[in-house]
Amino acid sequence: MAAVVREEDDARAALPAPPEAVPALREPSDVRPQLDGDASQPPRGEAAPRRGRVGVYKKVLNERSQHRGAGFARTFFDAGRDAAAVRGRFITIEGIDGAGKTTIAHRIGAELRRRGYRVVLTTEPTRSWLGDAVKKSYDDDVGPLAETFLFLADRARHTEQIRKWVAGGAIVVSDRYADSTYAYQGARLQGIVPVPIRWLRAVSAPVVIEPDLTLLLDVSPRLGLRRIAARRKKIRFEKQAFLEQVAANYRTIGRGRRFARIDGSGPAADVTRAAMVVLERRLGLRDR
Repeated sequence: MAAVVREEDDARAALPAPPEAVPALREPSDVRPQLDGDASQPPRGEAAPRRGRVGVYKKVLNERSQHRGAGFARTFFDAGRDAAAVRGRFITIEGIDGAGKTTIAHRIGAELRRRGYRVVLTTEPTRSWLGDAVKKSYDDDVGPLAETFLFLADRARHTEQIRKWVAGGAIVVSDRYADSTYAYQGARLQGIVPVPIRWLRAVSAPVVIEPDLTLLLDVSPRLGLRRIAARRKKIRFEKQAFLEQVAANYRTIGRGRRFARIDGSGPAADVTRAAMVVLERRLGLRDR
């Protein structure tokens, strides 16, 4: 027994004094913590075997873990804690023209605020001079490649804003994001670059963050065009043959796990209810 005590004293002496605050310390990977009823523990009444130096260090480390602030890293994401309040969430809404993206984004934002969340509604192209340059490219017809890089410039700035909002704990709801570029520019770049969607993903990678969830509003190009028929200003994207290609691209990229396809053909209230069911099930965004 005296040998064990000396080893414990030696181990404590070998370790530096704890600083004012230390992070949680990990146990050695080859030491399995013993639980009640663990077969590795000696039967009641029998003496415990002599502990080696690893056991001594384990005891010292456990004592150190009681130091002020050491448990913070372990409890920061304890069960039951609302992770959305700590990190925030990034939700994108996608679909062809006339799918109802803007309407549903605003309705979702209002419902999340009612439930007690801090919400940031945003859109692409952004409301900035970069976004204005993207919109001007529609009128000037600068060509598919120039359009693509204008979209990327706008998104690079937008992504930095999104990172800050999410890090601050906000639920960010974006009316269009990178998938719109893959779907629309993927159609525009046919015959100009090989495998356009793959190429777009590669060049976009430095300026894109992965959304936590993407709601893909599914409507037919014919219905989409009927909904936007009253718009004063039309752009070349708003033609049925082109939207058929875009819809096909969305079906391809919408197979990923982060997508939830929602029938967008019904009334806005019904689409919003369906979207909120998805947000509750996939992200846990219920009443707080």
